[in-house]
Amino acid sequence: MAQRSPTETLPNQISTPTHLCTQCGHSLKLASSLDRLQRNSDEIMSIVRSGRPPNSDLERSVLAEQLQDTQADIDHCQIELDRLRELLSSRIRSITSPIRMLPCEILVEIFSYLCTARSANHYTTQIHSMNISIPSMVLRQVCISWYNLINGTPALWSTFDIYNGSSNRENTILGILRFFLRKSCSHPLDFIYYHQYAGSSKIIPLINTAAVSDRWRRVEFFGVGSQLARTLFQQNSENDDEVVTPQARCFPELVSLRLQSYEYDISFPLPSCPKVKSLTLQMLHLYRHPSSSCWTTVRMLDLENLTSPNIHHILESCPNAEEVSLRWILKTPESSSQHWPHLVCTRLGKLKLAFDYEKLGAIEPLTVLLDSLTAPALTHLVIYSEDDHLSADEEPFSSVIGSICSMLGRSFINTSIGKNVQIPQGGFNSKSAGVTHLSLDSITPSLLDLHRLLAALPSVTHFDYVEAHRDQWSTADRVVKCLIAPHTRSSSDGSDDDGSFGNNNVLKEESERDYGYRYESKADEGHAEGKHASQGCLLPNLQSLTLKIRPLNDSVIQLIRSRWKPSLPQEIQGGQENELIIHTEPCVCLKNVEIRVQACRFPKFRTSAIQELKRRCQRFSNDIRFEIKQG
Repeated sequence: MAQRSPTETLPNQISTPTHLCTQCGHSLKLASSLDRLQRNSDEIMSIVRSGRPPNSDLERSVLAEQLQDTQADIDHCQIELDRLRELLSSRIRSITSPIRMLPCEILVEIFSYLCTARSANHYTTQIHSMNISIPSMVLRQVCISWYNLINGTPALWSTFDIYNGSSNRENTILGILRFFLRKSCSHPLDFIYYHQYAGSSKIIPLINTAAVSDRWRRVEFFGVGSQLARTLFQQNSENDDEVVTPQARCFPELVSLRLQSYEYDISFPLPSCPKVKSLTLQMLHLYRHPSSSCWTTVRMLDLENLTSPNIHHILESCPNAEEVSLRWILKTPESSSQHWPHLVCTRLGKLKLAFDYEKLGAIEPLTVLLDSLTAPALTHLVIYSEDDHLSADEEPFSSVIGSICSMLGRSFINTSIGKNVQIPQGGFNSKSAGVTHLSLDSITPSLLDLHRLLAALPSVTHFDYVEAHRDQWSTADRVVKCLIAPHTRSSSDGSDDDGSFGNNNVLKEESERDYGYRYESKADEGHAEGKHASQGCLLPNLQSLTLKIRPLNDSVIQLIRSRWKPSLPQEIQGGQENELIIHTEPCVCLKNVEIRVQACRFPKFRTSAIQELKRRCQRFSNDIRFEIKQG
């Protein structure tokens, strides 16, 4: 038998099939390169066998071009081979990945974080278009075991967001929503519904059926109008001609409810929710039907853009609320003229008050509400502003500080705070009631109001202060100096005990230039000091201090030194038994100090201020834990 030459087998080797999948047609994408290699190989082999060297420039140029094309084809093949090797390697890594060896219970927990947890760090399930990039849909495409696991876990299909932006997408959204409701079976539902266009919705009847609404657990509705509110929370009368009082519906599994409206004066009866713990209302008014019971299970209330009568009614209906946030109370004719019945919130532990300085008219109804409120269990007080354009001496702000102090006095009338008894240096009695955590964020009280507020809170152990970005009156300077113990206010000369002087004047000049800072004059400081010296040390039980301010190194160091090692109370003879004489340092030692220096136009200045502050705090670091960094 004649032996075949190697060149005769070349075409067969090159024409090896390159299709990887017969269904989708995926191939190596080398067809054109392989055909070109075959043609070039035939031509070159014929020239080699002829023994005739290329004589003309044209032949040499043709051969050079063929060699270049061949090299390009080889490079193309190499790239494709590298891609296939990487694909094979990644699939092997996927097969041998440790996650494939985890038990199903652990996998479900991991998938639950991706599919159901609401966090800013990962994608939430959004139902709004045909482009379905939903975690549960993506994860079940990995392998058949994950597919079966996800399909068989209703909890992974129970959390989703619905964006109903236009009627054109409703049919698509309905199809996906029905799929989720079917997959979630009877598991409780957590969802957010965004209603962004006027008109009736086909989605509401689906999620409002008894079979679905009985599964609501954590629900948020945005864009609620009067019609939608009636549909969701009122039972329909069987006889349309009969005039009846609207009856509230029942949601047996509801734990958290948030409602945001775009209309004012929307009211509906308080639904029956035996398990609800959190209620957030924005521009919607609730009222309790005579036949319905109070929401005794509610622990958290967030109320925004409501009238003071409605807030008073909601607080009455939620007697066990432990955390209440009030923002932008609406002014009504009756809110300013009527004094509401005294309201005692026996479980209220945290109160958050927000001020909108562009709506100073909303402060008056807040004062009326605070004047009727008593919170004997209050431990956390947060006062903040979402806008910082107000001057430090606005009268409405001063009135609300007075109402806060009045509320604190009533709340702790049976304690040593209410009786205005001075607290001993050893600290506040842990068995006594009193606010222990105070937070002031972006507010600019006057010096008098600041003294009034701090003097009413001697039991505070943790104090957080955030300076307003556009504060032209250096409220941070007032706050820091108010906290300096009285025995060091007049003795400080701006120098450290080790002989090194601070650069307070330099920092002050830089701050005035970079920030538009406006400091208190020495005359104002002396006047304020003398006026309030009789009050003694403010926040005498302060142990943890957090400041987010612009550089105030000398004032901060003076504050830290004054509360570093205060003297102890001493017993004296000749008076009543065990009588305590409180000297000029009625405060406890600081334990934690956190300072975040805010940004400025000159980063080098802020960096140098931080470095200097760290250096000057070293001598106190054995007794006080410091954390100083950029804000």
